[in-house]
Amino acid sequence: MIKEQVQSKLMNLRCKDRLFFVWLCAVRALPFLGVAGNFKYWEGHDDGVDQKQRHLFSVLKALDVVWSAYDAFKIGGPVAFSTAEAEAAAEDADAAADTAADVAADTYTHAAAAAAKAIVYAAESTAEIGSIYKAADAADAAVRAAEAAAVVIDLESILENDLAIIESKNWHNRRPSFIDNTEVYGDVRDNFQNALSEIYGDVWDDFQYALRELDCEYWGNWYTRVFDRGFKLNANDRKKIQTRLNVPDEIKKRGAASVARYVNSTGKLNK
Repeated sequence: MIKEQVQSKLMNLRCKDRLFFVWLCAVRALPFLGVAGNFKYWEGHDDGVDQKQRHLFSVLKALDVVWSAYDAFKIGGPVAFSTAEAEAAAEDADAAADTAADVAADTYTHAAAAAAKAIVYAAESTAEIGSIYKAADAADAAVRAAEAAAVVIDLESILENDLAIIESKNWHNRRPSFIDNTEVYGDVRDNFQNALSEIYGDVWDDFQYALRELDCEYWGNWYTRVFDRGFKLNANDRKKIQTRLNVPDEIKKRGAASVARYVNSTGKLNK
């Protein structure tokens, strides 16, 4: 069982390793939000705000918060990391997960609800500064999302391999080389399975389509790049995440597309 393996292996890992793994679980679960090619389970408006936009941004923000915490611990300690921010992100993402679960009427919606829950658990693990139990829940929810989607994706084996790499290699401390001003960390990108077509097949295309339909192509491009880079983000990527986290609250309340338009229009963030 994935939960038992995760708990056992994470017990002996550093906090930054646990945070990276839980972020990776959440990122691998993310595409299952759009497995039906839409986010109809978040249909509706509240105070004039499209709930699809609001809930989608909640889960995307949670992912940024988890990465930000990992990044803080990676450089030597919880610098500029707020457990309160992680708790708030988990709470908002949980509302998104619960909404999807409440209307779960088919396998696709069950997959989306489980994917959202994986992201919730990742944020909760982060709020507890690398809780191994919440990390195990995140891995389990990600696997359940893949199983509910009824597609041939052995996400459990992929996560087990991810964990083995993190457990066995001192991959954080490799000296980067620079090619065209882009950081390349040894062969790390070759270690984590990241071939989108091999992992997700049509699921990835459906997820991208659902994002485009919500004017959220920016987010699709971002996570395509995350996978293409083997989940290793460089200094410029980290600045982009901080830019998103610091978008004015009134923009965040409008949801994922508004955040993307804001950061692009101000010139602070490029696709």
